[in-house]
Amino acid sequence: MVSIRMLVIGMITFGALNTLVRKAQMVTCSTSSFPVDPSLARECPSPDQEPFNKPWIGNIFMFMGEMLLLTSLRDKRTQQHDLISHFRSELPSYYLLLPASLDVLGSGVSGVGMLFITASVWQMMRGSLILFTAALSVIFLGRKLERQHVIGLSLAALGLGLVGLSSWLDSNEAPTLYWYFSSASSSSDALLGIALTVLSQLCTAIQVVVEESLLKMTNDSYRPPSPERIVAFEGLWGCVIMVAVLIGFQLTPGPDHGSAENSIDSIEKLYNSSLLIFLVAVYLVSIAAFNVLGMKVSKHLSSVHRTLIDSSRSVVVWVAQLAFWYIGDSPLYGTPWTDNSWLQLVGFAILVLGTLVYNEVVVMYRTTQPEDAHSELVQIIDPVT
Repeated sequence: MVSIRMLVIGMITFGALNTLVRKAQMVTCSTSSFPVDPSLARECPSPDQEPFNKPWIGNIFMFMGEMLLLTSLRDKRTQQHDLISHFRSELPSYYLLLPASLDVLGSGVSGVGMLFITASVWQMMRGSLILFTAALSVIFLGRKLERQHVIGLSLAALGLGLVGLSSWLDSNEAPTLYWYFSSASSSSDALLGIALTVLSQLCTAIQVVVEESLLKMTNDSYRPPSPERIVAFEGLWGCVIMVAVLIGFQLTPGPDHGSAENSIDSIEKLYNSSLLIFLVAVYLVSIAAFNVLGMKVSKHLSSVHRTLIDSSRSVVVWVAQLAFWYIGDSPLYGTPWTDNSWLQLVGFAILVLGTLVYNEVVVMYRTTQPEDAHSELVQIIDPVT
């Protein structure tokens, strides 16, 4: 039970760090040889700087972090628990091209959505992953949702709706940072950011269900891959795909210094900012640790539990951003308490309640076929029982 508990704590800790560091990258200002966009320069302390709001190049940082695990696979062999699986072949790496492609799409769209809304709201809206994963688990993995589970998911959906409403109300007073749709009103930007974030979670839900099916596969020819192998080769495939994507964005006309996303400008901004380099380095290590822990949760529990646990990091992100604003006196990296923050707090509380109801920690209806990992999760949350 201690190992499962540590998986959960690690997922929440590294997950919150990922969100905060990724958002910090996007708002950190730096210089390049390209002419400064005046509409962006006003977001920075110096008129010759622009924020590093590059959602797609952030993807390649994520996959580079996952690729770090390739080095650990050289001397590691997957531990087998029976003689038959020992003689099965290793799952070919091209099987991991599908989840890697879904990761590219989901993370990229999610990164664009983050530029419209605060990191805390973005993180909470990613809780919609719970709903998509549960639905896909029923369809493709044959998991049964009983009344208790449906109520829990309904509460989670209500909580997410309140968080989204809070962000939309706040957006009427807060300007947006993103410039792809600079002609839109701030409220429209917030709705677009929420919509993109929720859409990205559909891609991620398909990804985590595919990953769970691989981790628990029963095949006469191949043995199930280890969590480290999945993360490492998803990182490899993801980097290959992202190089092609970034070249395409560089050649496509757009508002980022003549390109849809200018990678040359991105590299120059990185080179000219030690803070950005530090943030990227932290992100590489953090994302690798987070993905391995998430895979292990999927393997030992389920993909639904993985997404439910992941949603719990929202409060860590929110508290951290409030601390940056009020304690660190940093408007750039923090977020203030607003008139609508009570609505966000209520929404998060309902989201947590929905999570507890789904996991049968708060029992409303006894299920005839409870989740396999229910007893383990109860001991995680209440180790005394």
